Amino acid sequence: MPLSINKALIKIKKIKKRSSKIKYEFFFILNRIIQRRSEKKITKRVSYFLGVSIVLCLVFGSLKLAFNSLNTSDTQQAEMKFNKNNFKERPKMSVIHVPIIINGNGDFHTQALNEGWFGDGTEGNPYVIEDYIINISYPNYHSNGIDIQNTNVYFIIQKVTIHNEHGYDNSGFSLFNVKNGELRDNTAINNNYGFFLQYATNITLIGNTAYNDFTASYGTGFYLQNSTNNILMGNTVDSDNEYGFYLQSSANNTLTGNIVSKNYNHGFKLNESSNNSFIDNIANDNLFGFYLQNSTNNNLIGNTANNNYRDGILLHSSANNVLTNNIFNNNGIRILSDTLEESIQTLVENNTVNGKDLLYFQNKVKTVISSEVGQIILVNCSSIQIEDIIIEMKASVGFLLMFSKNISMINNTAINNYYGFYFQYSTNSTLKGNTAINNHIGFHLQYSTNNTLTKNTANNNFIGFHLQYSINNTLTGNYPNDNDHGFYLYTSPNNILTDNVLINNGFGMHSYTVEDSIQSLVKNNTINGKDLIFLQNEINTIISSEAGQFILVNCSLMRIENLIIDMKVLTAFALHFSTNILIINNTFNNVFIGFHLWFSTNNTLIGNTANNNYNGFVLYASVNNTLIGNTANNNHNGFYLYGSSNNTLMGNIANYNDENGIYLGSSNYNIIRGNILLHNGRDCIVQHDCLGNVIFDNICEVDETKTIISSYNVVFLIGIITLVSLIYIKKRYINYK
Repeated sequence: MPLSINKALIKIKKIKKRSSKIKYEFFFILNRIIQRRSEKKITKRVSYFLGVSIVLCLVFGSLKLAFNSLNTSDTQQAEMKFNKNNFKERPKMSVIHVPIIINGNGDFHTQALNEGWFGDGTEGNPYVIEDYIINISYPNYHSNGIDIQNTNVYFIIQKVTIHNEHGYDNSGFSLFNVKNGELRDNTAINNNYGFFLQYATNITLIGNTAYNDFTASYGTGFYLQNSTNNILMGNTVDSDNEYGFYLQSSANNTLTGNIVSKNYNHGFKLNESSNNSFIDNIANDNLFGFYLQNSTNNNLIGNTANNNYRDGILLHSSANNVLTNNIFNNNGIRILSDTLEESIQTLVENNTVNGKDLLYFQNKVKTVISSEVGQIILVNCSSIQIEDIIIEMKASVGFLLMFSKNISMINNTAINNYYGFYFQYSTNSTLKGNTAINNHIGFHLQYSTNNTLTKNTANNNFIGFHLQYSINNTLTGNYPNDNDHGFYLYTSPNNILTDNVLINNGFGMHSYTVEDSIQSLVKNNTINGKDLIFLQNEINTIISSEAGQFILVNCSLMRIENLIIDMKVLTAFALHFSTNILIINNTFNNVFIGFHLWFSTNNTLIGNTANNNYNGFVLYASVNNTLIGNTANNNHNGFYLYGSSNNTLMGNIANYNDENGIYLGSSNYNIIRGNILLHNGRDCIVQHDCLGNVIFDNICEVDETKTIISSYNVVFLIGIITLVSLIYIKKRYINYK
């Protein structure tokens, strides 16, 4: 039998099947009309005439279609092959549909026949699923909207909207072990994953949209896991997702012309993904624009990153990538890695930051840089001199040095960056006369040693000078003013700090061992015109002189009395790894933390005052301390204990604090007795994850009538109410019986 006749017969069968389905629907409608003829005054004769007319039209229409099919030549049939672009433009009403689950080619074929989907799954005539609205709601909160698994037939999904009414853990469009699909012009709303490709190959996503209109930030717009050779083009992720596009263990994918904005975390995230291409994408107003982690040999070309809070592009332990012709506004590039090998890139050129060149030097030696640029990055460079450069618009990091040495930086300025000057694994360099203003961190040294910072200025940053895991550095004659923290040393011992002048900020430390807290030399520093008292390894000393801040490290058997600090400083009085200190009648107001005990034991605080601070008294990992008759009013928390056990708080006053009079977090077996705790914003005493605390005879205000009641009486009243309730319930039960 000729091939053309075979095709015609197949078409006749399809037409007959469709005609039968249409006839069934019309007869159903006709029957409803007849049943309701009395209401609408339709006569039996009219109903009969309508029915006969409809059937005749269907029969003759079917015969005409069959005749036309028989007379269609092979050439005409070839011309009638599926044209995706023409089909895409067909106007059609979207209809509500239940979630679609397909597993295997056979299941796809069966459902295509049952649903009447166009196509047969071949490359020239793919199945088409289109114009559906799928709402994910109770009881199927976790269902995927369209879930296709284990297929390699060709298909298109277009103009489908999937909306999760409650934002549960699901995917809008999920493809698992799938090849040869195309998704275009679809929308996923409030799904945990808008579009989820897992072990997927040769999938094309064009013009799709994923967004989240919940206030909570979660979810990922497009997630590719172990997926290769896919194309994502012209897609959009907007509003409050955690990630826009996330590639996990995926390779050889191409993302071009996509737009991602206003997401909580990353615009584009790559983790352990290599050989991907990102071309002409836009990432705006995210935390990070492009974030590569443990990802190598990727191409980032011609992308735009604007107003991302931390970085336009962050390369975290990601080497041998190509970054060219990218445009950054109010953000830039940052590299973060623990080895030189993970920091080296294949090519970084022709990128701009705020309309100026991004200067990237790698393995460069003996160069002077003094030209106007938008950002400077040095990787494995030495003997470079950078002078008189002003970077006054946000560039993520104004000046970044990675694994570099003998760098001289003189009279440079960094304004409005996240980091002004950032040294990572860099040594033997000098910073002199530089200025950092309105950055998150002005000068940041991480894993950097033997550097000298002299006569630099850090104003209005969150932290002026931050040393993290950095030792043997010298900071002398610097001017940190009006920062939240002037100097902050995080696990950075054996540094020298001398002759620094601090105004409206102070000196802070954070470490978990005594060894990581001890400094080589700290002297002749002033805070608000008064001396910084920094003592370490001191024994049997009395301190009663005026000072701008007090810090004791590994001290014991000391007496601190009658001191007053009433100007902005990080912590007025701090004990680090100190024991048996007697602290009496001191007043520390209008600072960030009044009294701070850090890994300190067996200390006594009597009659001290800490008002109008963030926290009045803070105990962190400190045990067996006694606090008697102290006052903490108008703070965020009056007394704040975390990880601190076996302490005694007795006869203290904590009133009008924004949160709590006394807060206990992971703090056990403390005695809280006889304290006056009135008018605090949240509660008198709050415990979180605590065990065995003894709390009694404290005075709290519990309502607007200013009723004063002890904790014992509260327990007693609760017991009485419970007993009465049980008696009442029992009586009701007996009467019912």
